[in-house]
Amino acid sequence: MPIGVGQVDCVENSKLCQEQKIAAFPTIRWFQEAKGVLPDYKSDRTVNAFNSFANRKLEATERYKDWQTKSEKSGKVSLLASYNCAPRPLLTNNMVCSPRTHCRN
Repeated sequence: MPIGVGQVDCVENSKLCQEQKIAAFPTIRWFQEAKGVLPDYKSDRTVNAFNSFANRKLEATERYKDWQTKSEKSGKVSLLASYNCAPRPLLTNNMVCSPRTHCRN
């Protein structure tokens, strides 16, 4: 899969950088299907580190596509989410969870 690398001058393109919430320089962000994927890249600024990062992102995308295809073929729907909730056997219809709070009935 080809990977494009771009550069934006935030002085010349301040509106774009504001929309993308670029607050520090340099910011390295992975985009997939025209959407930024957070968190931004924070590791070493070497060619090897960039290559490893890109390969991990591409592998994760392929694993997701494989999982999605298998789920569609099986007719099963799965939902994965990460919440700050105590372990519970099942979430009931009247249970409320949010990423920043605990689950509660």
